Amino acid sequence: LPRSVYKAFSPMYREEERTMGPIREFAQLTCENAMPGSPLALLSQRNSHSPSHNNNGAATNTAPRQNNIPANVSKDLLDEAITLLFAGQDTSAATLSWTLHLLSLHPDKQERLAKEVHSVLNGKSKTNTLIL
Repeated sequence: LPRSVYKAFSPMYREEERTMGPIREFAQLTCENAMPGSPLALLSQRNSHSPSHNNNGAATNTAPRQNNIPANVSKDLLDEAITLLFAGQDTSAATLSWTLHLLSLHPDKQERLAKEVHSVLNGKSKTNTLIL
């Protein structure tokens, strides 16, 4: 079915737009106000994320586009911002979980890490014991 039919008749689309609207708006403001040197500012300088290119990297006009994305923020940059801002906790949690799992499979590495943490903390831990 064409996307226009989905937009016109799908309650799921309306719910998605209601939910994603504030997220897109926040991500857009974040892109527009990105500090120089920040990940979003660096991404916005890439040709692939410039407002004058579409998702395929081809040049396009800078008129406002679908989903109320203004011309000064590319869809690609907006998608990256949403990922960085809202998916970060899941990726960090998954990374930490995998790290702990892999350490549990390699006790020698776990012991080496524990010794390194103890030496770096040098008795500055609140409890003076670190459980790894």
